[in-house]
Amino acid sequence: MEPACVRSQTRNEKGTTPIGVGAQRFWVRERSNGKKKSNRPLEEKETRYWLDVLEETLESLRLSGSKIRPWFQLDRAGDFREALMWASVVNADFTTRACHDRRVLSPEEDYLIKKHALEEAQLTYQATAQRLAALGIPADEIRHLATG
Repeated sequence: MEPACVRSQTRNEKGTTPIGVGAQRFWVRERSNGKKKSNRPLEEKETRYWLDVLEETLESLRLSGSKIRPWFQLDRAGDFREALMWASVVNADFTTRACHDRRVLSPEEDYLIKKHALEEAQLTYQATAQRLAALGIPADEIRHLATG
């Protein structure tokens, strides 16, 4: 049986309460033939579902009349070239957990991790075990966060 996959985007407004699903996409992963697939067009890659869901979420916000500026949080699979390029031209904020040291703009320019290290931090936050516990995070989760 082939694995089923899902990509979702929830909507939160006025605080942290989810108000619904902005967009969601299901698909069944095809069997791999073992060949390298990085040179395929976006339309043939699973990563296209990331952009589909992001664009559908923006459309959902527009149709609902929402005036918020969306903030998309992408996990480490969301650091692909097309998503990063898309993020640079839409009216939204993004946090992407990078998985690969991608080129920033072109082969002649620096890589993401080096460029990021040169940037001034926009926000820092130090969470102590006591603060995490006050937020209701279980002790075993706090131990896991502390040990990596």
